[in-house]
Amino acid sequence: MADGLTIYQDAKERLQAIDGSEFSTFMGMRTLKVSEQEVQVEMDLDGKKNSVGTGHGGAIFSLADQAFALACNMGELTQVARSASIKYIRPARGRLVATATKQSEDERGSVYRVEVH
Repeated sequence: MADGLTIYQDAKERLQAIDGSEFSTFMGMRTLKVSEQEVQVEMDLDGKKNSVGTGHGGAIFSLADQAFALACNMGELTQVARSASIKYIRPARGRLVATATKQSEDERGSVYRVEVH
């Protein structure tokens, strides 16, 4: 999954567990890229639509959360979200790609930006 990237052994196991989790498999998520700069995860919206025929907000948020989980768990320590918010700009259709990038980090935690297109 993270070819050519130096990752702690514990983190490799953590990333494999996140990538192959029951939920991500159920949702049809596929990891496209894992690098120090960004993580990309894709998902088709087939079977994940709301009552008006566009991508269900919960499915979109789940995709963003998957990219975040992979991005923040490449280091030595296991990390989980303390807070998350999302802004839906326009209805989602078709295949989505979530891209997670680290914005900042200090001894108390880190901040990630995830965009879904």
